[in-house]
Amino acid sequence: MKELARIMRFDLLTAAGTPGSMQLALFFSAVSILLGLFFFPLGCVYMVFSIPGMFILPLGSAAEKNGFNKLYGVLPVDRRNITRARFLYIFLVGFAAELTGLLLLAISYSARLYTVLPVTAPDLKEMLVQNFDKAQTLPLSLKAITGAFLVITVLGGVFSMLTMIFGSQNSGRIAAISVTALVVICSAFVFLNELDLVPVIDFKSSLTKDISAAGIIICNLIGLAVCLICGEITAKKLAVREL
Repeated sequence: MKELARIMRFDLLTAAGTPGSMQLALFFSAVSILLGLFFFPLGCVYMVFSIPGMFILPLGSAAEKNGFNKLYGVLPVDRRNITRARFLYIFLVGFAAELTGLLLLAISYSARLYTVLPVTAPDLKEMLVQNFDKAQTLPLSLKAITGAFLVITVLGGVFSMLTMIFGSQNSGRIAAISVTALVVICSAFVFLNELDLVPVIDFKSSLTKDISAAGIIICNLIGLAVCLICGEITAKKLAVREL
């Protein structure tokens, strides 16, 4: 475990040291705080996307640019643990972003800082009051933050697995194939839904229903499972390739 922690710390320092990553992370975090605290709590979801985006995306290019693969080869650590640590890192960064977003959401509803804004128009005042009405917006905000975390961990894990197995030079092709597959799956679901061949889902009513703590925990466990499975598959594939 200490070995994994050291490797993840190395990945974190690598991402943080990438030119512009910290600045962009701080900028998008500031935007999320501003929107979430003063205008609408749903703005807290930007925090979940901004932090992982700045601390996960630069890793692949930074490792290739600086020749980290050669460095990994001489380190006194199990090569498979280096790969596993990358995927565990993806989950932990997403989880930290989710917790930050939930904390910001709690502050947003309790502080109600929109009341200090110099708003005089009655319609705008009413809109702000509705935005911070827990009964109307809290379920959607919780689902948006949890869903953003799930998207980050699942897509991050799968995309990293494909990139590490097939090479970063094919990352554009992998992204195009992944997006195409997602579009095909969604289109097929909509088509089957129109033919009543799959259960009808009322998205409007589901957005206003509360999400339980168990639901949030299940989403987190799914994200963790995907990252661990992708990490194990990638570690075994790379180990076979190096033999």
